[in-house]
Amino acid sequence: MKLHNLLSRRTSGNNLIKEIDGFRFFAIGTVLLYHLNTHITRVIGEFVPANYFQDNFVFLIARRGSVGVDIFFAISGFILALPFARQRLFDTTPVNLKSYYIRRLTRLEPPYVISLILLLGVHVIILHENFGSIFPNFLASLFYIHSIFFDQWSVINPVAWSLEVEVQFYVLAPVLAMLFSIRKSSTRRMVLILLIVGSMLHYNFNYDMIQALHLRKSILMHLHQFLIGFLFADFFLTDWRELLKIKSYLFDAVGIPSLILLLVFNDPFTFYHDLIFAVCLFLSFLSLFKGKLINAFFTNTWIVIIGGMCYSIYLLHYAMIAFLAERTKVLFIPSLGYSGNFAIQLLLIIPIVLLISAVYFALIERPCMDKDWPAKLLTYPGLRKKVSQD
Repeated sequence: MKLHNLLSRRTSGNNLIKEIDGFRFFAIGTVLLYHLNTHITRVIGEFVPANYFQDNFVFLIARRGSVGVDIFFAISGFILALPFARQRLFDTTPVNLKSYYIRRLTRLEPPYVISLILLLGVHVIILHENFGSIFPNFLASLFYIHSIFFDQWSVINPVAWSLEVEVQFYVLAPVLAMLFSIRKSSTRRMVLILLIVGSMLHYNFNYDMIQALHLRKSILMHLHQFLIGFLFADFFLTDWRELLKIKSYLFDAVGIPSLILLLVFNDPFTFYHDLIFAVCLFLSFLSLFKGKLINAFFTNTWIVIIGGMCYSIYLLHYAMIAFLAERTKVLFIPSLGYSGNFAIQLLLIIPIVLLISAVYFALIERPCMDKDWPAKLLTYPGLRKKVSQD
């Protein structure tokens, strides 16, 4: 089997939208830069003066990479909206909610649970942390309540907070999708826009209450991003269905600045930043399909493949970057400046992260993309024989 086939993502009904996996590449790429920057600044802080990073362009860009999480939320909104919107707008076969939730479990849980167990082992065996002390953190992460229960990042895997938000959205998505029952498109879209703006206003003006309830890392802070995905799904399935097939450099002129501005205006608690970010995120979605250059880049085979592996990369990258950065700091050369050292660390660390993540994807995540894997596992000859003996 060719390498790109081995690493290609499986989708239900082979409905792969290359542009969306390309956007996932952009999202995971910014997250990698963000956490690489986080760990580099930590490990070399002892070698450099406090102003070493100040006003450095690479540092300023990399520290904005958390925008990737917001993009992931919007992508989830778009993807999960599609089947419900088709059902309500075109009277297709209703989405079976039991199958919907089971599919979320069989697709996403095994890679997540296995990664948590592996990272728990790292904490206990390699970092020599007390098992009894961190096991409650493990359980809280396992059931997606760490942020709510402990009001802090997951001790086992700090990036798991965003998966907790995703799960909250998966539960609510069928209810939110009832918006597509509004038949008049202008009314439906206006309601969506009002909900997006209302969500922004809510978290901006009620943050003290949200924080007091340990919900600062919850869907209450990010609902507007998921709904931007809903709004684009509406246009994607209806008015722009044929229009999106026509590419134009004009949309590159719109899309490239929009992608850049996503890095600039991802400051929370600044309402007009939220508005600009929302517009740029929507235009970025549009330009993925309409821009000639943007579409060509984001539908490139390897860009799509890496984007399709983003879940595995996301689950593993933080721990790997932290581990590797401690060992590659010996190559730090102060005279190169932050940009030069960041480039060296990038070339050393990120290929290893991608390689290990690719192996994890091929062995663990990709098999779970087959919606029938639980049934196939039960009929596996060795397992079937064992079950019959029991």
